[in-house]
Amino acid sequence: MKKFLFALVFFYCHGAFAQSPGLIVDLTMDSIETGSVHFKIEMKICEPVNGSARNGYFTNDRSTIDFKKLTEKDITCGRYIDNYETAYPFYKFHYGNQVFAWEKIIIWKISNISSRALHMPMYIILPVKIKSFITYIEIKDIAFEGGTFIWLDEEGVINKDKRQHLSASLKNRKGLDTKQCSLKKLLD
Repeated sequence: MKKFLFALVFFYCHGAFAQSPGLIVDLTMDSIETGSVHFKIEMKICEPVNGSARNGYFTNDRSTIDFKKLTEKDITCGRYIDNYETAYPFYKFHYGNQVFAWEKIIIWKISNISSRALHMPMYIILPVKIKSFITYIEIKDIAFEGGTFIWLDEEGVINKDKRQHLSASLKNRKGLDTKQCSLKKLLD
């Protein structure tokens, strides 16, 4: 009887997790530059104060918000999250949690911590424009440029399971000076 109850609770909890929205993120720095450089990679999740109505989780609607026109007053943010996966090396970042990512603005802060010299952080900003119950974001080949930001306009691809997969290589992609960022106050 105890085994039956344990199995029932286990499968119920497993099923409950399977019914929750999910956000999975993997970031990898450029392999050529990461030889002896240590990075601290953090992420925070922001969202517009006046987002669109959800009207269901399982449609693959596209957001009508023009994210580049939003001001700092139009957005609320949480705190930066460290790479809580200690098994990941110093040039990778992994995040996975129950987050409905649609219309979220994800900001990554990348700091070069390999020397005592002050290096300004680099930022990557990505608004999630397609509604999907599960969103997987993979950004790779990031070349560190202190004091810059990269705004990603890429959209994900919806697979046969209606999950979004957004993959971007930032090889040879140059950032802009953070002084030019309209959301500068949200970066810190």
